[in-house]
Amino acid sequence: MIKILSVDTCSKACSVSVHYDDVLIGEIFLNTGLTHSQTLMPAVDSLLKFAGIKVKDIDLFGVTKGPGSFTGLRIGMASVKGMALPFNKPCAVVSSLYAMAMNAVFLDGIVCCCMDARNKQIYGAVFRACGRKIERLSEDRAILIDDFVKEVSSYDEKIIFVGDAAKMCYNTMNVFFKNKHLVLLPEQFGLIRASKVGEEALRIYNAGGAQACEKIVPEYLKLSQAERELKNRQSGEERGGI
Repeated sequence: MIKILSVDTCSKACSVSVHYDDVLIGEIFLNTGLTHSQTLMPAVDSLLKFAGIKVKDIDLFGVTKGPGSFTGLRIGMASVKGMALPFNKPCAVVSSLYAMAMNAVFLDGIVCCCMDARNKQIYGAVFRACGRKIERLSEDRAILIDDFVKEVSSYDEKIIFVGDAAKMCYNTMNVFFKNKHLVLLPEQFGLIRASKVGEEALRIYNAGGAQACEKIVPEYLKLSQAERELKNRQSGEERGGI
């Protein structure tokens, strides 16, 4: 029996779950507005206590790798590494957009996962939900909303929008493609659950895709604001020196 502890901290909400193989033992989900540094480890400690196990008993750690909040992703990754490293336990990293798509697994259609990346951009990916399975149709990327909408308009199936930027994409598409069958899922379906991360972590593990904890890294998909400002300053200095 594989004991799995999974964590998601890629957005405002924080979630932790424990699975025994594919059986969900418990999950804590918090959307209180507190920082992940305040909520994550207390949630882990509480859930493990309720499950009657210790960190050393965990066989596999699952964690979202991004995209999402830069700070949140770093907190989640660092916390998982801190738990896994002393016991040399493997980790499985899961796309936050894939975990989000799994919230719509009970529907049939094209699932468009949209997280707000600011500046008229989203972190977006496209999946197909069919027969309670999720098929990936595109990679995760940072993309302009208009470009994302134009891309997904090519599908003739029902198009389902989910995520904190879903309403912006849905409204944009409604303006330009009124003949499309569009569905906007309620806000709660865009909140990533650690239980979904755990399900995918087990699949990755069984497929031989788990990694040593020191090898896992976040996938940001774009530069942080500080990095963009530094790059702009450096570009300006180079131009000024010509």
